[in-house]
Amino acid sequence: YQYDPATNAWKKIADFPGDARHSAVAFTLGNAAYVGLGGNNATDETFSDFYKYDPATDKWTEIATSFSNKKMGAYAFVINNVAYVGGGISNGVPTNDFYSFDGTKWEKRKSLTEDNKDARRVNASAFTIGSNGYVVSGRSQTGVVSTVWKYNPAENAWSDGSESIPSAREKSVAFAIKGKGYISTGNSGTGSFFDDTYVFTPVR
Repeated sequence: YQYDPATNAWKKIADFPGDARHSAVAFTLGNAAYVGLGGNNATDETFSDFYKYDPATDKWTEIATSFSNKKMGAYAFVINNVAYVGGGISNGVPTNDFYSFDGTKWEKRKSLTEDNKDARRVNASAFTIGSNGYVVSGRSQTGVVSTVWKYNPAENAWSDGSESIPSAREKSVAFAIKGKGYISTGNSGTGSFFDDTYVFTPVR
């Protein structure tokens, strides 16, 4: 469905052409939207495919990908019209591959476990502030964590600051407005659900 904020109305658009799925990842580049990865519990499948949606023609097109693993629960953020996709889980194991996509080609970036760091996360939240991408909370190999990771594309490097969200969670929604990031709802991973919202203000 397409939402028009001017009229506060929803309109049905062309259905997603790929297999039905959950825990997919989505982002926009230019005037197009992209949806891919994810899994299907009913068929016990996990996917590595990606589709592009053009609102001008109301059509979906499958695009080529370079993912090493079929995965679900990945995260994505967009910096200067380049999308970055990483994290997720494949066959029960968190994945460490990380890619950038400029709308034309995929490029494999530095592994999420290089430089003695571990930015692998499943069902994490992500947003962009300035020229950096942030990955908040989500599930690591040890369980749901509260940490915040920052990615600097100019240096192709991750840094784990001292920041953390007060209540560790996964499957939250996230967005950024005017230099601040927001994370809302989600669950603790042990049956507790959240209805609160936090704002993140970077200090550097």
